[in-house]
Amino acid sequence: MTTSRLSDAAAAAGLQELPRGYHIALSRIIVLSVLSYGLYWLYWMYRTWRQYRDHTGKEAYPVCHALTQFVPIYGLFRLHRHATAYRTLMEERGMTTSIKMAPIIILAALGGIIAAINISPGVAITGLSHPGLALTLDVSAWVGVGFAVGVMCWIQSNVNRYWAEFESGPTPPARFGRGEKIVTTLGVLLWILNIAGYAIPPAAS
Repeated sequence: MTTSRLSDAAAAAGLQELPRGYHIALSRIIVLSVLSYGLYWLYWMYRTWRQYRDHTGKEAYPVCHALTQFVPIYGLFRLHRHATAYRTLMEERGMTTSIKMAPIIILAALGGIIAAINISPGVAITGLSHPGLALTLDVSAWVGVGFAVGVMCWIQSNVNRYWAEFESGPTPPARFGRGEKIVTTLGVLLWILNIAGYAIPPAAS
């Protein structure tokens, strides 16, 4: 589909022009996921769903959408809806997309299972008094974060292509929002606490 036809189709569909940069670089997702100790996932779900709402004018609730990620199983359904919405946008514009629901949901589910194991009270308390187990849990937690980063980058690479096509060229990067600052700050604090936990030897029983 040519750029002019794409613009005509967008206008006919009632899609809104991008009022600000919507492009989120994959390197940004990776770096901020590490700095935020994995919390960037929640912000990404919020930010990209807000972009979808603003762009399409459809009813959507970004904050609630992001908070569903705390709910087992249901969070996966919301992620499926998230990915499907962007896949549909691309297909309606005649664009190819690599967004595939099954592998995306499987990756997210694996990451969620690993996270659930790590934050379960019994495992967490045991890990506090066993440095070896604590290290194993930390490593496995980052494997889970890696799955989440993979899902975000997979979807975002397609979304960035859509924004570029819609705007007929490169789009400016999304500004560094307040939410990103908050999750990054919280993540740095978690990093400090985690490192301190290794630096301070456990009390003798």
